[in-house]
Amino acid sequence: MLHAAVVGQPEEILFRLRRLAIRAPTAEVQAAFRHLIEYVQANAEGIRNLPRAALWGSGAVEKQVDVLVARRLKTRGMSWYRRGAAALQRLRLLKANGDWDRYWERQQAVARYAA
Repeated sequence: MLHAAVVGQPEEILFRLRRLAIRAPTAEVQAAFRHLIEYVQANAEGIRNLPRAALWGSGAVEKQVDVLVARRLKTRGMSWYRRGAAALQRLRLLKANGDWDRYWERQQAVARYAA
């Protein structure tokens, strides 16, 4: 199954998991297989894209978390409520992804329409 994941074949993983689930010795093990099957189904697109990503580590993701989250929220003297922190992070992501101007243009269009 690991090989099927690495080459981007979630259908193969699901096929094998279903076969194993049928033979599960207890209801508890069957429930665990059902949970795993649901997980693979929910993440099938990511599994399909895995061969194209060529990811070998989490360093790039961890760096983005540091840049987008930790540096802003952990500045000396800062304290945040979850709601405010989440709103700030959404705005920072818009800026980092290059969607800032498009987002605000849509917001202005909605405001004009509502008025």
